[in-house]
Amino acid sequence: MGTLGTSAINFLTSASVQSLIQAQVENLDSTQVGYLTEANVVGLNAAYLSSANISGLETKDLAKLSASQLGQITSANVVGLSTAQLSSLSTSNVGTSGTSGLVYLTTAAVNALTSSQVENLSSVQVSYLLTDQLRALTSANIVGLQMGLLDTAKLATIDSADFAGLSSAAVATLTTALVSGLSTAQLTALTTANISGLRAAGLTSVNISGLEVEDLAVLTMVQLADLGTSAAGLTTAQLSSLTTANAGTLGTSALNLLTGAAIGSFTQAQVQNLSSTQVGYLAAGSVSSLNVSYLTSSNIRGLEDTDFAILRSAQFAQITSANVVG
Repeated sequence: MGTLGTSAINFLTSASVQSLIQAQVENLDSTQVGYLTEANVVGLNAAYLSSANISGLETKDLAKLSASQLGQITSANVVGLSTAQLSSLSTSNVGTSGTSGLVYLTTAAVNALTSSQVENLSSVQVSYLLTDQLRALTSANIVGLQMGLLDTAKLATIDSADFAGLSSAAVATLTTALVSGLSTAQLTALTTANISGLRAAGLTSVNISGLEVEDLAVLTMVQLADLGTSAAGLTTAQLSSLTTANAGTLGTSALNLLTGAAIGSFTQAQVQNLSSTQVGYLAAGSVSSLNVSYLTSSNIRGLEDTDFAILRSAQFAQITSANVVG
């Protein structure tokens, strides 16, 4: 069979192609496979193709494969498909508007896709991936997936461990609404390498606790400034992990929601780096935990009269000659 001329293959009927046994199909080279036509490819058993000769299928022929044939593509040969070939698996395969032919790939085939193949899936294909297919993705091939095209329910099905494999660009495609729906486990899996893409404004007071201290420490000033009500969920360990510079960029709404325990965990350098405006936004209930000796002559001015009214005697004793002049 491997010696058949390309013109001969071009004239085979679909029934003839269907009658080919596995060894015959495997023995075809990519050039011969490329001479299958839109008319006879419908008889092909796609499971018989190899990772080498599957690359010969023209996109117009792939578009003619039925849902059943797409399901025959294996984890062994799917890696031979080019990004252009994968892109041709579209609505024409199933004849249903709004459905991607990619959904007929088995979970084993999806699991075997390369990171380049996944990254180049079209927006339609990504949005129609099934939940079991999403779970079949790995931390190795999910790296460039357009996460923002998934809905909250589908996003929740992705294994937490796979989030470690995402690129920062992929993380950046998550909308604030999708970030709000992330589990603490999924956020914990983010790394210092990809967390720079996170839309921090979408974090909630519940899931923010999933951020590891080493990740929180590398959040950008813009991300920290975007923290709003979610800051109420920060633990003392997380707050202590903030660099001096980053602590000084916390948004005023975030500071207003910090608990007394959280304020009490601030280091001297962190407190000194707060502006008077930020100090002014500390909640009255949490000011009683502030180490007043850490304030500077500049930012102590941010304390409001109501704050001074609730300072404990021990805190008044902490006022120094250096900051009292403020």
